[in-house]
Amino acid sequence: MLDGPKLWRLRAEIVKRTVPEAVWPFLRKEGFTFPESVRVLDLGCGEGYKNDAIVRMITAYDRRATIKKIDIHGIDLRQPKKIIGPRDRRAEFTYAQLAAEDIGNNFDPESFDLITGIAMHHHLHPQSIVDVPNQVMTLLKPNGIHVVADNFFWDGNKLEQQLSRRWIKFYQWLEGGGFYNECTCKYATEKSHEAGFRILGTFHTPLFVEGFVGRKGNSVC
Repeated sequence: MLDGPKLWRLRAEIVKRTVPEAVWPFLRKEGFTFPESVRVLDLGCGEGYKNDAIVRMITAYDRRATIKKIDIHGIDLRQPKKIIGPRDRRAEFTYAQLAAEDIGNNFDPESFDLITGIAMHHHLHPQSIVDVPNQVMTLLKPNGIHVVADNFFWDGNKLEQQLSRRWIKFYQWLEGGGFYNECTCKYATEKSHEAGFRILGTFHTPLFVEGFVGRKGNSVC
């Protein structure tokens, strides 16, 4: 079995090289730019293996180099043995052992510019997939961005569903077992839309990763 750290490093490389490029076309179309000081909440951060991808997502198109600070707050259920800090000197990473379902009680409303949920939704129970977007909506600043990407269950024909279940079981094996739902990207997108997000678009990247980008309106729903 591929151990956790090796799997996370492989996933980190895939995320770093694919997700930022998938997200930015939607932000460019919106004319969205991050402020000089960016505050991020990363749901399901693990050891912090997504930090460089998050930084790249924020800075890759910062042509004028206006971003001065990136404050990443990562949460996860497991206490990591080590922390993978971001390589960009402008970025800092803080870890907290916390469930995604409890973020609304542990952070101030409208305190984040970006909230990411990358390779996290497959661990959520069905009710949490409904509840978490409402909390994310509350924690984002007006016009803030929510990015979700995961190995979602394929909602297609019978063959696609069968292949998807086989992939999920293989992925469970790689991760050492544990709970893995059959949430689809479409379902997660719908629940975020119901929470009040304007969905800017969906995307697909290698290794069966699907995702979407949502933007909060001018007021808390």
